[in-house]
Amino acid sequence: MARRVGRLVVAVVAGAAVAGGAAAVVEDGAPVVIGSYRTIHSKVLGEDRTVLVHLPEGYSKTTASYPVVYMLYGDHVTTYFAQAVVALDTLGSGGRIPECVLVGIMNTDRYRDLLPEARGGPTGIDDFLRFLDGELFPWVEKELRTKPFRVLVGPQAGGNFALYALMERPGMFDAFIIENPFRWRGGRELLVERAASFFAAGAGRTGFLHVTWREKDELETESLPYLRDFVRTVEAAGNPGFRLVLDEVPVDGEFLVPFRIGAGLRELFDGYPFPDDAEVASLDDILGRYRALSVRVGFQVDAPERVLAAQGHRLTERGETGAAVEVLGYMLERNPTSLDALWQLGNLAERAGRPAEAVAYYERMVALMGSDAGMIARRVEQLKAQIGGPVAE
Repeated sequence: MARRVGRLVVAVVAGAAVAGGAAAVVEDGAPVVIGSYRTIHSKVLGEDRTVLVHLPEGYSKTTASYPVVYMLYGDHVTTYFAQAVVALDTLGSGGRIPECVLVGIMNTDRYRDLLPEARGGPTGIDDFLRFLDGELFPWVEKELRTKPFRVLVGPQAGGNFALYALMERPGMFDAFIIENPFRWRGGRELLVERAASFFAAGAGRTGFLHVTWREKDELETESLPYLRDFVRTVEAAGNPGFRLVLDEVPVDGEFLVPFRIGAGLRELFDGYPFPDDAEVASLDDILGRYRALSVRVGFQVDAPERVLAAQGHRLTERGETGAAVEVLGYMLERNPTSLDALWQLGNLAERAGRPAEAVAYYERMVALMGSDAGMIARRVEQLKAQIGGPVAE
């Protein structure tokens, strides 16, 4: 139901993270680097293609897998791509959405690839679909640790492509966050006609479509009848598993509609943030919530590390040590480099009078933190002195 509200060049970008909050040491004047490039020729398109990849913070330190957000117009590096990085990192690290891999697909000929029609004739949109499905997806899923969940973000004419992909190849993407797909004239009528037959035939039983729009200029005004027809078609189908969210944004002085990827992601993963007032007595109380969410969104959603850490601390404060150890142990098993889990488990062992066990946890922290581990290293020395161990080690 609607609700208002080529040659493959890959730049791999990892979220910056320094253990213990220490400042990274960089050479004065060094450039800000977004990653390294790899190249593959697209046989489908007969040309080279460029893709930018941003990895979640801590990607290299765990064995976790992640949903993938594919974003069109990836060549807009300092605008669309940078904004997407900020949205994913801020919401992911804040426990608002699952952490995701971001793949920005750079344009070569956007209207050829993204519009269903141009001047009333065919375009290369079907070849672009084949490139994504047959070449880009297999590369990403081979080279990176991914979950079977794909989100397509479509600014500008990417909205036309996204709606076409939804109906032409159902299941290719699990969710779409796009701008008004009827603002650009290439294929408006075709998309409305296909939507009518697509939803009437019982397709589109599940899915998520977040559409940003505003009535600002002639193109937007022209698009509104098409958008209203599409909304009526979706509502008439009455598929409860298909979520259409219309996001009207205020008119401002900018030519382009504001990029609302953050709003779309929050809608898509509504229910992901862990409630502050949730009753937690065991690890299963945490994991059960994410099992239920996994059923709704269609892939295995992992409990965020920050949630596990916070609940472990709360259980400790309430004196429920056994449950706290269970939560923190699971957290450390999933991420052996988790400073939060090591610190809390070390504290619990120290309070329980098991200094040797505490030392083991703290020494793992020292190894991970390096020069920033002064306070932890001193605590290790004190504990070793208590148990008669070699302080100079």
